[in-house]
Amino acid sequence: MKASLFVSIFTLVCVNSCSQEYKALDDKFGFRDIKLESLMTSFKDCTRMFLGEDLSKELPNYVGIKPKNPDLHLGEFSLESIKYWFYKSQLMDINIEVNHNNSDVDGILKALEIAYGKAKKNVRVPNESIVYRWHGSKVDMNYEILSKENGEIVSATLTISSIKLGNQQIIDNKRNTERNILDASKKL
Repeated sequence: MKASLFVSIFTLVCVNSCSQEYKALDDKFGFRDIKLESLMTSFKDCTRMFLGEDLSKELPNYVGIKPKNPDLHLGEFSLESIKYWFYKSQLMDINIEVNHNNSDVDGILKALEIAYGKAKKNVRVPNESIVYRWHGSKVDMNYEILSKENGEIVSATLTISSIKLGNQQIIDNKRNTERNILDASKKL
């Protein structure tokens, strides 16, 4: 009985603690004053990015833009670029490339963990990448650090994503694939 009560209380504390960490991520719902799911028409002074012919055909509703004069600092840490990716004209992903010196990469990771709690860490050894992940109920955030075998950092990318739009894109892509298969089968 005591063990069962302890497990119940421990589980309640853990769930409450995790939801509080993720609540901050969900409450922020973006980066700086940019909110996920915002309409593309609300973004001014940006340049559209070309995905390439093959990718444009595969992802016709996916459009990327980047601000012409972005603030490339996060406190004392340096960023290389900020890009916004839209699905059906709504902001689905925010990609932030971090300057790949160790102090900027480590400093931003520490700031993220202070703001949103300890990340789940996934090491992908073949390409020497480490992915730190925070998963809320509305927002998914990944911080991927790619380095060479000698430890030299090649890139560090923070991606903040709308779970709702990501799920919608998966559903739409599946429907399009099924439609293409059906169309192809009629031509046999």
